[in-house]
Amino acid sequence: MMSTKEDILQTLVVIVGVVLVSWAWKTISKIWLKPKMMEKYLREQGLKGPNYKFLYGDTKEIGRLNKEARLKPMENSHQIVRRVFPYYHQVVQQYGKMSYFWFGPMPMLIAINGRSTERLLTLHFIKTSSR
Repeated sequence: MMSTKEDILQTLVVIVGVVLVSWAWKTISKIWLKPKMMEKYLREQGLKGPNYKFLYGDTKEIGRLNKEARLKPMENSHQIVRRVFPYYHQVVQQYGKMSYFWFGPMPMLIAINGRSTERLLTLHFIKTSSR
């Protein structure tokens, strides 16, 4: 027959195990499953963009392109998007004016078309009443 100390120890081990499994599931869900489901949903909606990269998304690529853009001398034109937002410019060139990219595990929507932007702002943002 087991003693009380062994029962308590066994119960603690089970509780710690359940907590660890729960934490691991939430973490995996947040950094892998949810972004992959979002990617699938965005593609079903007709949006195009780069594939999700585990944990960092496109942040490494964004940083690299920003650094490269700052090292080059600025062009003598009014087209500064390539210098200020090189990654966004690349995504728009590659995937179109309605596309997305990944900032960590979170997708960021690029909506350059005026009608699409108006529709997004009208349908998906809470309006505050004016005084």
